[in-house]
Amino acid sequence: MHLAIFPRLGLALVLCLALLACSDDNPQSTPVPDDGAKPVKPEIRQKTFLDPQLKAIDKARSVEQLLKKDAANTDKAIDDGGG
Repeated sequence: MHLAIFPRLGLALVLCLALLACSDDNPQSTPVPDDGAKPVKPEIRQKTFLDPQLKAIDKARSVEQLLKKDAANTDKAIDDGGG
């Protein structure tokens, strides 16, 4: 029974190391211009195969926010009308 933990621990360790290996040590940020210099435009991001999925996630988040606002308005109307 005690030996059954080692494969799970090893898998967790491998996954953590894979995530660390894929992470960016030096994330790019928008450069800050010197005083009196023209602002530097950020680089245009290249499209990837994940763009449609990212767009769908953003759309789902906006729909979620809309539903939360609607639910809050409904709850408020119930509270105001029920008392």
